[in-house]
Amino acid sequence: MAIQEDIDQWYTHCEKIDRLYYRFAWKYRLTVSSFSVLNFLYIKKQFVSQTEICDRLDLAKQTVSNLLSSLEKKGHILRKQASDDQRMVLFSLSPDGIAFFKPIKEEIYRIEYETFSELTKEEREMFRKVHQKIYLSIEKKMFGEE
Repeated sequence: MAIQEDIDQWYTHCEKIDRLYYRFAWKYRLTVSSFSVLNFLYIKKQFVSQTEICDRLDLAKQTVSNLLSSLEKKGHILRKQASDDQRMVLFSLSPDGIAFFKPIKEEIYRIEYETFSELTKEEREMFRKVHQKIYLSIEKKMFGEE
C-alpha cells in the first residue's frame, strides 16, 4: 500500500472514531466538547479554573465559557470564587453532575476497556508506540516542538 493510501485510511479511521464518540455523547444529549469538560472535571475531583480547562482540552476561552454556563444551568457543575484571588472563578462537578456523569464515564470506560482487552499486550504496546511516534512527528513538523 502506498503512503498516501495509508494516510487516507488513517484519516478515515480517525473520522470514524470521532463520529463514534460524537454519537456516544449525543445519546446523553451532550456534545463531545461538553462531554470532555464533564470528563475533565470528573477526573480532577476538585475545583479548577477555566484556564485549566481551556489548556487541557485545547478549546477557546469563549467556547469553554459557553459550555460551563450551559452545564451550570443544567445543574451539572458548581462555580465559586477562588479564596486567594477573588477575580478567579473555579469550577467543579456538582453532586447532581457526578450522579449524571458517573454512569456515562463507567459505560465508556467499560467499552474502551473491553476493546483494548481484545488486543494482546504486544499489540497494545505497539499501538501506544506508533500513536506516540506519529503524534510527536506531526507536532514537530507543524510547530517545531518536541
